Amino acid sequence: MLISILVARQLGAEDYGRYSLMMWFVAFGVMLASGGVVTSIIKFIAEQKDKKGQYTIPVIVKYNLNILYFKLPFSIAIIATLLLIIEKRLPADNTRFLFWIVLIAVLPKALQAFYTSVLKGMENFKSIFLLNSIVTPINLLAVIFVVWIGGSITSFVYLYLGVTILYYLVSNYFAKKEVRGLGREFGVNSLASSKANMNKQTKYLYLTALLGFFVDRQMEVFFLSMLATPEAAGFYNVAFMLSIYAVELIPGLLVGVLLPVMAKSRMDSMEVQAYRYREVGRYLMLLTAPVIVFVAAYADVIIEMLYGQEYKAAAMPLAVLVLAAVLAPLAGLANSLLVSHERQKMVLKLILIAAVLNIVLDYILIKLFALTGAVIGFSVIKLGLSVLILAFASKLVRTSLDYNYYLRALLLAFLSVAPLMFVKSIAVPFVVFILAGLVFTTTYFLFLAQFRMLTGDDVKILRDISDKLPGGVALQADRLFTWMESRGL
Repeated sequence: MLISILVARQLGAEDYGRYSLMMWFVAFGVMLASGGVVTSIIKFIAEQKDKKGQYTIPVIVKYNLNILYFKLPFSIAIIATLLLIIEKRLPADNTRFLFWIVLIAVLPKALQAFYTSVLKGMENFKSIFLLNSIVTPINLLAVIFVVWIGGSITSFVYLYLGVTILYYLVSNYFAKKEVRGLGREFGVNSLASSKANMNKQTKYLYLTALLGFFVDRQMEVFFLSMLATPEAAGFYNVAFMLSIYAVELIPGLLVGVLLPVMAKSRMDSMEVQAYRYREVGRYLMLLTAPVIVFVAAYADVIIEMLYGQEYKAAAMPLAVLVLAAVLAPLAGLANSLLVSHERQKMVLKLILIAAVLNIVLDYILIKLFALTGAVIGFSVIKLGLSVLILAFASKLVRTSLDYNYYLRALLLAFLSVAPLMFVKSIAVPFVVFILAGLVFTTTYFLFLAQFRMLTGDDVKILRDISDKLPGGVALQADRLFTWMESRGL
Protein backbone atom coordinates (compact mmCIF):
# COMPACT_ATOMS: atom_id res chain seq x y z
CA MET A 1 0.00 0.00 0.00
CA LEU A 2 2.81 2.41 0.86
CA ILE A 3 4.30 1.89 -2.59
CA SER A 4 1.07 2.78 -4.38
CA ILE A 5 0.74 5.88 -2.18
CA LEU A 6 4.23 7.06 -3.08
CA VAL A 7 3.58 6.50 -6.79
CA ALA A 8 0.25 8.33 -6.68
CA ARG A 9 1.64 11.33 -4.81
CA GLN A 10 4.61 11.60 -7.14
CA LEU A 11 2.62 11.39 -10.38
CA GLY A 12 -0.44 13.42 -9.46
CA ALA A 13 -4.04 12.47 -10.24
CA GLU A 14 -3.88 12.77 -14.05
CA ASP A 15 -0.66 10.83 -14.63
CA TYR A 16 -1.58 8.32 -11.95
CA GLY A 17 -4.80 7.67 -13.84
CA ARG A 18 -2.78 6.85 -16.98
CA TYR A 19 -0.39 4.69 -14.96
CA SER A 20 -3.38 2.84 -13.46
CA LEU A 21 -4.67 2.10 -16.95
CA MET A 22 -1.33 0.53 -17.91
CA MET A 23 -1.32 -1.61 -14.76
CA TRP A 24 -4.88 -2.66 -15.59
CA PHE A 25 -3.66 -4.03 -18.91
CA VAL A 26 -0.89 -5.98 -17.18
CA ALA A 27 -3.44 -7.45 -14.77
CA PHE A 28 -5.73 -8.34 -17.66
CA GLY A 29 -2.88 -10.09 -19.47
CA VAL A 30 -1.93 -12.03 -16.34
CA MET A 31 -5.53 -13.14 -15.88
CA LEU A 32 -5.77 -14.30 -19.51
CA ALA A 33 -2.57 -16.34 -19.12
CA SER A 34 -2.89 -17.71 -15.59
CA GLY A 35 -6.60 -17.43 -14.83
CA GLY A 36 -8.06 -20.71 -13.64
CA VAL A 37 -4.64 -22.34 -13.40
CA VAL A 38 -3.61 -20.44 -10.26
CA THR A 39 -6.81 -21.54 -8.50
CA SER A 40 -6.89 -25.14 -9.71
CA ILE A 41 -3.25 -25.71 -8.77
CA ILE A 42 -4.05 -24.80 -5.15
CA LYS A 43 -7.01 -27.15 -5.10
CA PHE A 44 -5.37 -30.18 -6.69
CA ILE A 45 -2.11 -29.88 -4.74
CA ALA A 46 -4.00 -29.51 -1.45
CA GLU A 47 -6.09 -32.61 -2.23
CA GLN A 48 -3.04 -34.73 -3.14
CA LYS A 49 -1.13 -33.49 -0.10
CA ASP A 50 -3.99 -34.53 2.18
CA LYS A 51 -4.24 -37.95 0.47
CA LYS A 52 -0.53 -38.53 1.06
CA GLY A 53 -0.15 -38.52 -2.73
CA GLN A 54 2.78 -36.13 -2.79
CA TYR A 55 4.49 -38.11 -5.54
CA THR A 56 1.90 -36.84 -8.00
CA ILE A 57 2.37 -33.18 -7.09
CA PRO A 58 5.40 -32.51 -9.35
CA VAL A 59 3.53 -33.68 -12.43
CA ILE A 60 0.44 -31.68 -11.45
CA VAL A 61 2.65 -28.58 -11.27
CA LYS A 62 4.32 -29.32 -14.61
CA TYR A 63 1.03 -30.09 -16.35
CA ASN A 64 -0.62 -26.86 -15.19
CA LEU A 65 2.48 -24.83 -16.02
CA ASN A 66 2.29 -26.14 -19.60
CA ILE A 67 -1.31 -24.95 -19.76
CA LEU A 68 -0.15 -21.47 -18.72
CA TYR A 69 2.59 -21.45 -21.37
CA PHE A 70 0.09 -22.54 -24.02
CA LYS A 71 -2.24 -19.61 -23.22
CA LEU A 72 0.50 -17.01 -22.91
CA PRO A 73 1.00 -16.09 -26.62
CA PHE A 74 -2.73 -15.65 -27.15
CA SER A 75 -2.96 -13.50 -24.01
CA ILE A 76 -0.14 -11.20 -25.13
CA ALA A 77 -1.69 -10.91 -28.61
CA ILE A 78 -5.02 -9.80 -27.11
CA ILE A 79 -3.35 -7.20 -24.87
CA ALA A 80 -1.26 -5.88 -27.79
CA THR A 81 -4.38 -5.45 -29.91
CA LEU A 82 -6.20 -3.56 -27.17
CA LEU A 83 -3.20 -1.32 -26.52
CA LEU A 84 -3.01 -0.41 -30.21
CA ILE A 85 -6.70 0.49 -30.20
CA ILE A 86 -6.40 2.87 -27.23
CA GLU A 87 -2.86 4.09 -27.92
CA LYS A 88 -3.90 7.75 -27.67
CA ARG A 89 -4.92 7.23 -24.03
CA LEU A 90 -1.43 6.12 -23.01
CA PRO A 91 1.21 8.59 -21.79
CA ALA A 92 2.49 10.76 -24.63
CA ASP A 93 6.17 10.20 -23.82
CA ASN A 94 7.71 6.96 -25.07
CA THR A 95 4.29 5.51 -25.86
CA ARG A 96 5.51 2.64 -28.01
CA PHE A 97 8.33 1.73 -25.66
CA LEU A 98 5.98 1.63 -22.66
CA PHE A 99 3.66 -0.45 -24.81
CA TRP A 100 6.36 -3.15 -25.07
CA ILE A 101 7.23 -2.95 -21.36
CA VAL A 102 3.59 -3.67 -20.47
CA LEU A 103 3.57 -6.70 -22.77
CA ILE A 104 6.86 -8.05 -21.40
CA ALA A 105 5.67 -7.65 -17.79
CA VAL A 106 2.80 -10.08 -18.36
CA LEU A 107 5.11 -13.13 -18.49
CA PRO A 108 6.98 -12.80 -15.16
CA LYS A 109 3.85 -11.58 -13.40
CA ALA A 110 1.83 -14.60 -14.57
CA LEU A 111 4.61 -16.99 -13.54
CA GLN A 112 4.91 -15.29 -10.15
CA ALA A 113 1.17 -15.80 -9.60
CA PHE A 114 1.54 -19.47 -10.59
CA TYR A 115 4.48 -20.28 -8.30
CA THR A 116 2.91 -18.41 -5.39
CA SER A 117 -0.21 -20.56 -5.85
CA VAL A 118 1.96 -23.69 -5.73
CA LEU A 119 3.25 -22.56 -2.34
CA LYS A 120 -0.32 -21.89 -1.16
CA GLY A 121 -1.40 -25.37 -2.27
CA MET A 122 1.50 -26.84 -0.30
CA GLU A 123 0.43 -24.61 2.61
CA ASN A 124 3.99 -23.31 2.76
CA PHE A 125 3.11 -19.89 4.08
CA LYS A 126 6.58 -19.50 5.54
CA SER A 127 8.04 -19.32 2.02
CA ILE A 128 5.37 -16.83 0.97
CA PHE A 129 6.32 -14.70 3.97
CA LEU A 130 10.00 -14.94 3.04
CA LEU A 131 9.18 -14.06 -0.57
CA ASN A 132 7.47 -10.84 0.48
CA SER A 133 10.14 -10.13 3.10
CA ILE A 134 12.84 -10.25 0.42
CA VAL A 135 11.18 -8.43 -2.45
CA THR A 136 8.92 -5.86 -0.76
CA PRO A 137 11.73 -3.89 0.97
CA ILE A 138 13.70 -3.80 -2.29
CA ASN A 139 10.61 -2.58 -4.12
CA LEU A 140 9.96 0.08 -1.50
CA LEU A 141 13.53 1.38 -1.55
CA ALA A 142 13.51 1.50 -5.35
CA VAL A 143 10.24 3.47 -5.39
CA ILE A 144 11.60 5.91 -2.81
CA PHE A 145 14.66 6.43 -5.00
CA VAL A 146 12.53 7.09 -8.10
CA VAL A 147 10.41 9.58 -6.13
CA TRP A 148 13.57 11.26 -4.85
CA ILE A 149 14.91 11.80 -8.39
CA GLY A 150 11.51 13.09 -9.53
CA GLY A 151 10.66 10.06 -11.70
CA SER A 152 7.95 10.07 -14.36
CA ILE A 153 5.50 7.39 -15.54
CA THR A 154 8.27 5.89 -17.65
CA SER A 155 10.52 5.46 -14.60
CA PHE A 156 7.80 3.73 -12.60
CA VAL A 157 6.93 1.37 -15.45
CA TYR A 158 10.61 0.37 -15.77
CA LEU A 159 10.68 -0.22 -12.05
CA TYR A 160 7.48 -2.27 -12.14
CA LEU A 161 8.99 -4.61 -14.73
CA GLY A 162 12.21 -5.04 -12.73
CA VAL A 163 10.40 -5.81 -9.47
CA THR A 164 8.03 -8.20 -11.24
CA ILE A 165 10.99 -10.16 -12.61
CA LEU A 166 12.50 -10.29 -9.11
CA TYR A 167 9.22 -11.57 -7.64
CA TYR A 168 9.14 -14.27 -10.32
CA LEU A 169 12.73 -15.40 -9.67
CA VAL A 170 12.28 -15.65 -5.90
CA SER A 171 8.86 -17.36 -6.06
CA ASN A 172 10.24 -19.77 -8.67
CA TYR A 173 13.11 -20.67 -6.33
CA PHE A 174 10.89 -21.37 -3.31
CA ALA A 175 8.25 -23.30 -5.27
CA LYS A 176 10.73 -25.51 -7.09
CA LYS A 177 12.59 -26.18 -3.85
CA GLU A 178 9.32 -27.28 -2.24
CA VAL A 179 8.25 -29.52 -5.12
CA ARG A 180 11.72 -30.95 -5.71
CA GLY A 181 11.66 -32.42 -2.23
CA LEU A 182 8.69 -34.62 -3.13
CA GLY A 183 10.67 -36.92 -5.41
CA ARG A 184 11.03 -37.50 -9.12
CA GLU A 185 8.52 -36.35 -11.71
CA PHE A 186 6.23 -38.97 -13.21
CA GLY A 187 4.96 -38.66 -16.75
CA VAL A 188 1.70 -36.87 -17.38
CA ASN A 189 0.21 -40.23 -18.31
CA SER A 190 0.60 -41.30 -14.68
CA LEU A 191 -2.28 -38.92 -13.99
CA ALA A 192 -4.35 -39.97 -16.99
CA SER A 193 -7.35 -40.69 -14.80
CA SER A 194 -7.15 -37.20 -13.29
CA LYS A 195 -6.33 -35.22 -16.43
CA ALA A 196 -9.93 -35.07 -17.63
CA ASN A 197 -11.10 -33.78 -14.25
CA MET A 198 -8.23 -31.25 -14.06
CA ASN A 199 -8.99 -29.98 -17.55
CA LYS A 200 -12.68 -29.67 -16.77
CA GLN A 201 -12.17 -27.84 -13.50
CA THR A 202 -9.47 -25.58 -14.93
CA LYS A 203 -11.75 -24.65 -17.83
CA TYR A 204 -14.55 -23.61 -15.48
CA LEU A 205 -12.12 -21.77 -13.22
CA TYR A 206 -10.61 -19.96 -16.21
CA LEU A 207 -13.97 -18.76 -17.43
CA THR A 208 -14.86 -17.77 -13.87
CA ALA A 209 -11.61 -15.79 -13.54
CA LEU A 210 -12.16 -14.12 -16.92
CA LEU A 211 -15.68 -13.02 -16.07
CA GLY A 212 -14.69 -12.22 -12.49
CA PHE A 213 -12.06 -9.84 -13.83
CA PHE A 214 -14.84 -7.73 -15.32
CA VAL A 215 -16.53 -7.64 -11.92
CA ASP A 216 -13.68 -7.30 -9.42
CA ARG A 217 -10.65 -5.97 -11.27
CA GLN A 218 -11.32 -2.29 -11.78
CA MET A 219 -13.16 -2.45 -15.08
CA GLU A 220 -14.19 1.03 -14.03
CA VAL A 221 -10.59 2.28 -14.52
CA PHE A 222 -10.81 1.27 -18.18
CA PHE A 223 -14.20 2.91 -18.76
CA LEU A 224 -13.27 6.06 -16.84
CA SER A 225 -10.13 6.37 -18.96
CA MET A 226 -12.18 5.95 -22.13
CA LEU A 227 -15.36 7.87 -21.26
CA ALA A 228 -14.32 10.40 -18.61
CA THR A 229 -10.86 11.71 -17.64
CA PRO A 230 -7.54 10.27 -16.45
CA GLU A 231 -8.04 12.16 -13.17
CA ALA A 232 -11.32 10.33 -12.53
CA ALA A 233 -9.58 7.03 -13.21
CA GLY A 234 -6.85 8.03 -10.75
CA PHE A 235 -9.35 8.97 -8.03
CA TYR A 236 -11.25 5.73 -8.50
CA ASN A 237 -8.10 3.61 -8.45
CA VAL A 238 -6.96 5.21 -5.21
CA ALA A 239 -10.35 4.54 -3.58
CA PHE A 240 -10.61 1.03 -4.99
CA MET A 241 -7.13 -0.03 -3.87
CA LEU A 242 -7.62 1.41 -0.37
CA SER A 243 -10.93 -0.44 -0.03
CA ILE A 244 -9.20 -3.67 -1.06
CA TYR A 245 -6.35 -3.08 1.39
CA ALA A 246 -8.86 -2.36 4.15
CA VAL A 247 -10.77 -5.60 3.59
CA GLU A 248 -7.57 -7.63 3.21
CA LEU A 249 -5.92 -5.99 6.21
CA ILE A 250 -7.09 -8.70 8.60
CA PRO A 251 -10.12 -10.66 7.30
CA GLY A 252 -8.56 -11.07 3.87
CA LEU A 253 -5.56 -12.85 5.38
CA LEU A 254 -7.93 -15.52 6.68
CA VAL A 255 -9.68 -15.84 3.30
CA GLY A 256 -6.30 -16.42 1.64
CA VAL A 257 -5.81 -19.76 3.42
CA LEU A 258 -9.37 -21.05 3.05
CA LEU A 259 -9.17 -22.92 -0.26
CA PRO A 260 -6.68 -25.56 0.97
CA VAL A 261 -8.69 -25.93 4.18
CA MET A 262 -11.99 -26.29 2.32
CA ALA A 263 -10.47 -28.68 -0.20
CA LYS A 264 -9.38 -30.98 2.63
CA SER A 265 -12.62 -30.53 4.61
CA ARG A 266 -14.51 -32.13 1.74
CA MET A 267 -13.28 -35.44 3.16
CA ASP A 268 -15.20 -34.69 6.37
CA SER A 269 -18.91 -35.03 6.98
CA MET A 270 -21.34 -32.38 5.77
CA GLU A 271 -22.03 -31.44 9.40
CA VAL A 272 -18.34 -30.70 10.01
CA GLN A 273 -18.13 -28.59 6.86
CA ALA A 274 -21.26 -26.66 7.81
CA TYR A 275 -19.86 -25.99 11.29
CA ARG A 276 -16.57 -24.71 9.88
CA TYR A 277 -18.45 -22.58 7.37
CA ARG A 278 -20.54 -20.93 10.10
CA GLU A 279 -17.67 -20.44 12.54
CA VAL A 280 -15.23 -19.02 10.01
CA GLY A 281 -18.04 -16.76 8.76
CA ARG A 282 -18.59 -15.48 12.29
CA TYR A 283 -14.91 -14.67 12.78
CA LEU A 284 -14.75 -12.99 9.37
CA MET A 285 -17.60 -10.63 10.19
CA LEU A 286 -16.21 -9.80 13.64
CA LEU A 287 -13.00 -8.73 11.89
CA THR A 288 -14.59 -7.13 8.82
CA ALA A 289 -17.21 -4.96 10.54
CA PRO A 290 -14.85 -2.64 12.48
CA VAL A 291 -12.45 -2.26 9.56
CA ILE A 292 -14.99 -1.23 6.94
CA VAL A 293 -17.01 0.98 9.28
CA PHE A 294 -13.99 2.91 10.55
CA VAL A 295 -12.52 3.34 7.05
CA ALA A 296 -15.87 4.55 5.69
CA ALA A 297 -16.34 7.01 8.55
CA TYR A 298 -12.79 8.37 8.29
CA ALA A 299 -12.43 8.19 4.50
CA ASP A 300 -11.74 11.91 4.13
CA VAL A 301 -9.12 11.85 6.90
CA ILE A 302 -7.44 8.78 5.40
CA ILE A 303 -7.28 10.28 1.90
CA GLU A 304 -5.84 13.58 3.13
CA MET A 305 -3.33 11.80 5.38
CA LEU A 306 -2.08 9.37 2.71
CA TYR A 307 -2.51 11.16 -0.61
CA GLY A 308 -2.91 14.85 0.16
CA GLN A 309 -5.52 17.43 -0.81
CA GLU A 310 -5.13 16.75 -4.54
CA TYR A 311 -6.94 13.43 -4.08
CA LYS A 312 -9.77 14.62 -1.81
CA ALA A 313 -12.30 13.67 -4.52
CA ALA A 314 -11.44 10.02 -3.77
CA ALA A 315 -12.95 10.21 -0.24
CA MET A 316 -16.57 9.59 -1.29
CA PRO A 317 -15.69 6.63 -3.55
CA LEU A 318 -13.59 5.11 -0.76
CA ALA A 319 -16.42 5.33 1.78
CA VAL A 320 -18.96 3.74 -0.56
CA LEU A 321 -16.65 1.07 -2.01
CA VAL A 322 -15.46 -0.16 1.38
CA LEU A 323 -19.05 -0.45 2.64
CA ALA A 324 -19.97 -2.34 -0.54
CA ALA A 325 -17.23 -4.84 0.34
CA VAL A 326 -18.89 -5.77 3.64
CA LEU A 327 -19.77 -9.27 2.37
CA ALA A 328 -16.62 -9.77 0.28
CA PRO A 329 -14.70 -11.87 2.85
CA LEU A 330 -17.79 -14.02 3.43
CA ALA A 331 -18.21 -14.42 -0.33
CA GLY A 332 -14.56 -15.53 -0.51
CA LEU A 333 -15.32 -18.15 2.12
CA ALA A 334 -18.39 -19.31 0.19
CA ASN A 335 -16.51 -19.42 -3.10
CA SER A 336 -13.78 -21.59 -1.53
CA LEU A 337 -16.49 -23.98 -0.34
CA LEU A 338 -18.10 -24.15 -3.79
CA VAL A 339 -14.75 -24.73 -5.50
CA SER A 340 -13.88 -27.52 -3.05
CA HIS A 341 -17.13 -29.23 -4.09
CA GLU A 342 -16.36 -28.62 -7.77
CA ARG A 343 -19.34 -26.32 -8.25
CA GLN A 344 -17.42 -24.06 -10.60
CA LYS A 345 -20.20 -24.30 -13.18
CA MET A 346 -22.66 -22.76 -10.73
CA VAL A 347 -20.22 -19.99 -9.81
CA LEU A 348 -19.54 -19.40 -13.50
CA LYS A 349 -23.22 -18.78 -14.24
CA LEU A 350 -23.47 -16.26 -11.40
CA ILE A 351 -20.36 -14.39 -12.45
CA LEU A 352 -21.43 -14.40 -16.11
CA ILE A 353 -24.61 -12.55 -15.18
CA ALA A 354 -22.68 -10.17 -12.91
CA ALA A 355 -20.02 -9.48 -15.57
CA VAL A 356 -22.56 -8.61 -18.25
CA LEU A 357 -24.50 -6.37 -15.88
CA ASN A 358 -21.31 -4.71 -14.66
CA ILE A 359 -20.12 -3.86 -18.16
CA VAL A 360 -23.53 -2.48 -19.13
CA LEU A 361 -23.93 -0.50 -15.89
CA ASP A 362 -20.38 0.85 -16.07
CA TYR A 363 -20.80 2.03 -19.63
CA ILE A 364 -24.13 3.74 -18.98
CA LEU A 365 -23.45 5.20 -15.53
CA ILE A 366 -19.89 6.35 -16.23
CA LYS A 367 -20.98 8.00 -19.46
CA LEU A 368 -23.69 9.85 -17.52
CA PHE A 369 -22.12 10.47 -14.08
CA ALA A 370 -18.38 9.79 -14.52
CA LEU A 371 -16.75 8.94 -11.16
CA THR A 372 -20.03 8.72 -9.23
CA GLY A 373 -21.45 6.35 -11.84
CA ALA A 374 -18.42 4.06 -11.52
CA VAL A 375 -18.88 3.85 -7.76
CA ILE A 376 -22.60 3.10 -8.01
CA GLY A 377 -22.16 0.46 -10.72
CA PHE A 378 -19.43 -1.46 -8.94
CA SER A 379 -21.13 -1.32 -5.52
CA VAL A 380 -24.45 -2.69 -6.78
CA ILE A 381 -22.82 -5.59 -8.61
CA LYS A 382 -20.40 -6.40 -5.79
CA LEU A 383 -23.12 -6.64 -3.15
CA GLY A 384 -25.52 -8.53 -5.39
CA LEU A 385 -22.97 -11.14 -6.44
CA SER A 386 -21.81 -11.67 -2.84
CA VAL A 387 -25.37 -12.32 -1.68
CA LEU A 388 -25.98 -14.90 -4.43
CA ILE A 389 -22.72 -16.79 -3.83
CA LEU A 390 -23.43 -16.94 -0.10
CA ALA A 391 -26.94 -18.26 -0.74
CA PHE A 392 -25.73 -21.07 -3.00
CA ALA A 393 -22.90 -22.09 -0.66
CA SER A 394 -25.25 -22.22 2.34
CA LYS A 395 -27.66 -24.36 0.37
CA LEU A 396 -24.85 -26.72 -0.64
CA VAL A 397 -23.88 -27.58 2.95
CA ARG A 398 -27.50 -27.35 4.15
CA THR A 399 -26.95 -24.58 6.68
CA SER A 400 -27.37 -20.83 7.00
CA LEU A 401 -25.12 -18.08 8.22
CA ASP A 402 -26.23 -16.00 11.19
CA TYR A 403 -27.04 -12.72 9.45
CA ASN A 404 -28.67 -11.31 12.59
CA TYR A 405 -25.31 -11.78 14.33
CA TYR A 406 -23.58 -9.99 11.44
CA LEU A 407 -26.00 -7.06 11.67
CA ARG A 408 -25.36 -6.76 15.41
CA ALA A 409 -21.60 -6.69 14.79
CA LEU A 410 -22.04 -3.92 12.21
CA LEU A 411 -24.35 -1.98 14.54
CA LEU A 412 -21.80 -2.14 17.36
CA ALA A 413 -19.11 -0.92 14.97
CA PHE A 414 -21.29 2.05 13.93
CA LEU A 415 -22.06 2.85 17.58
CA SER A 416 -18.33 2.74 18.37
CA VAL A 417 -17.40 5.19 15.61
CA ALA A 418 -20.36 7.61 15.92
CA PRO A 419 -18.93 9.80 18.73
CA LEU A 420 -15.61 10.01 16.88
CA MET A 421 -17.18 11.72 13.87
CA PHE A 422 -17.05 15.02 15.78
CA VAL A 423 -13.30 15.02 16.45
CA LYS A 424 -11.93 14.79 12.90
CA SER A 425 -10.65 18.37 12.84
CA ILE A 426 -9.10 18.63 16.30
CA ALA A 427 -5.56 17.88 15.07
CA VAL A 428 -3.55 16.92 12.00
CA PRO A 429 -5.03 13.91 10.12
CA PHE A 430 -2.36 11.42 11.25
CA VAL A 431 -2.83 12.18 14.97
CA VAL A 432 -6.63 12.11 14.64
CA PHE A 433 -6.51 8.79 12.78
CA ILE A 434 -4.27 7.08 15.35
CA LEU A 435 -6.12 8.34 18.43
CA ALA A 436 -9.56 7.70 16.94
CA GLY A 437 -8.48 4.24 15.82
CA LEU A 438 -7.31 3.29 19.32
CA VAL A 439 -10.51 4.57 20.95
CA PHE A 440 -12.66 2.90 18.31
CA THR A 441 -10.93 -0.48 18.62
CA THR A 442 -11.18 -0.48 22.41
CA THR A 443 -14.83 0.57 22.37
CA TYR A 444 -15.76 -2.04 19.76
CA PHE A 445 -14.07 -4.84 21.72
CA LEU A 446 -15.81 -3.81 24.97
CA PHE A 447 -19.15 -3.69 23.15
CA LEU A 448 -18.54 -7.23 21.87
CA ALA A 449 -17.98 -8.40 25.44
CA GLN A 450 -20.84 -6.36 26.91
CA PHE A 451 -23.38 -7.68 24.41
CA ARG A 452 -22.04 -11.25 24.54
CA MET A 453 -20.90 -11.43 20.93
CA LEU A 454 -17.90 -13.57 21.94
CA THR A 455 -18.08 -17.20 23.05
CA GLY A 456 -16.26 -18.97 25.85
CA ASP A 457 -13.91 -20.52 23.30
CA ASP A 458 -13.11 -17.03 21.96
CA VAL A 459 -12.18 -15.83 25.45
CA LYS A 460 -10.01 -18.91 25.97
CA ILE A 461 -8.11 -18.21 22.74
CA LEU A 462 -7.64 -14.55 23.70
CA ARG A 463 -6.42 -15.57 27.15
CA ASP A 464 -3.85 -17.93 25.62
CA ILE A 465 -2.60 -15.10 23.40
CA SER A 466 -2.41 -12.65 26.30
CA ASP A 467 -0.23 -15.05 28.30
CA LYS A 468 2.55 -14.32 25.79
CA LEU A 469 2.38 -10.55 26.42
CA PRO A 470 4.59 -8.61 28.88
CA GLY A 471 3.70 -8.99 32.55
CA GLY A 472 1.83 -5.71 33.15
CA VAL A 473 -0.21 -6.02 29.97
CA ALA A 474 -0.96 -9.69 30.65
CA LEU A 475 -2.23 -8.81 34.15
CA GLN A 476 -4.65 -6.20 32.84
CA ALA A 477 -5.77 -8.55 30.09
CA ASP A 478 -6.39 -11.27 32.68
CA ARG A 479 -8.67 -8.92 34.64
CA LEU A 480 -10.58 -8.12 31.44
CA PHE A 481 -11.05 -11.79 30.58
CA THR A 482 -12.13 -12.58 34.13
CA TRP A 483 -14.83 -9.88 33.80
CA MET A 484 -15.89 -11.34 30.46
CA GLU A 485 -16.15 -14.84 31.92
CA SER A 486 -18.21 -13.49 34.85
CA ARG A 487 -20.75 -12.42 32.25
CA GLY A 488 -21.25 -16.03 31.25
CA LEU A 489 -19.03 -16.01 28.17
